Amino acid sequence: MSLYSQTEPANPVDAVKNARSPAESTQSATAVLITEQEVLFGTAAAVRAPRTGAGQRFTRAVQQMLMGLVAWVSDPRPHYPNTRDYLEPSRMAREMLRL
Repeated sequence: MSLYSQTEPANPVDAVKNARSPAESTQSATAVLITEQEVLFGTAAAVRAPRTGAGQRFTRAVQQMLMGLVAWVSDPRPHYPNTRDYLEPSRMAREMLRL
């Protein structure tokens, strides 16, 4: 973007010659020293993280679903002993009669 004077010249070549760049208007008298770390930090803050593609997102979603399914399937079933506790009183009564 360039700044133009109040009165615009009729010739476009003169308009380009008279235009001032923003760098010319913002010059300061003091020198500023910027270290490499500051440049890297500023660049890292300005650049956004690379975006993952739809294929990678789909693959990760499927992996997460399969990991949950594997965890659900691989859980051992609880062991229930095969005893018939409801028959115990009748067994005991029969044994007492045999004595």
